Amino acid sequence: MKVDGLMRSLEETDALARHPYQNIGIFKMFLEAAASSRPRCLSQTRSFRSARRRSLQKCFVTHACLSYQIYCLKKLLCFIALLALAFWCSPLWWKVFPPDIHIEDFTISKLEQFNLEARILSTRYYRGDRESALSPVDLALGWGAMADPAVIEQIDVSQSDRWYHWATQTFPIPQREIETHSANMHMIPANEEALNQLLRLKKGMLIHLRGNLVHVESPDGWQWTSSLSRSDTGDGACEVVLVESVSIHGAKP
Repeated sequence: MKVDGLMRSLEETDALARHPYQNIGIFKMFLEAAASSRPRCLSQTRSFRSARRRSLQKCFVTHACLSYQIYCLKKLLCFIALLALAFWCSPLWWKVFPPDIHIEDFTISKLEQFNLEARILSTRYYRGDRESALSPVDLALGWGAMADPAVIEQIDVSQSDRWYHWATQTFPIPQREIETHSANMHMIPANEEALNQLLRLKKGMLIHLRGNLVHVESPDGWQWTSSLSRSDTGDGACEVVLVESVSIHGAKP
């Protein structure tokens, strides 16, 4: 049987050699398979290239947006810097953030502007205390009802030790109104002219004060701070005023 099988294989091989085109169908099938696989490869290549192109476009757009944002941020920072420089150079800066004033060893910081029209209830000059190096005079002032001569003639006012005191037998106005419409104020002249104006003031004059409420301190830690309220009473209720100008609006009644 082995001999017969071998002989049969030899015959088939000899027949294939004599007739090579009998198996053309096999080669045709192979060529068709190769041709059908080529479009799939091309399609996959095109899809890859298209995806890569979209990815590159997306990266380019992202980079362009980021660059534009950085550009806008730089422009904004430059604008803010120029605006801050212009504000710093303008007089408005020094009104909002006034510089400290140094008188002898004292540092004076402005807290807020001060304008008041009031009548002088009493004046008191000081010498020898620490505050007198800055403030040689205190003024007890009244405004509103406490500037009315008919009211204040019924109230006795005195000053001592940087305080002011009042007393009355009959209240011409409510007690609370007396307390909230009068105060003892420590006057710090800002210049020589303001000092001369303060030294000419007398009881009963109607005056207009312009200046700033201030905080004062010295290197050893001593401090003197103005009240910022017109309605407070007691310790710490006095105003510390850096006086820039004083004008007299009316003589003594």
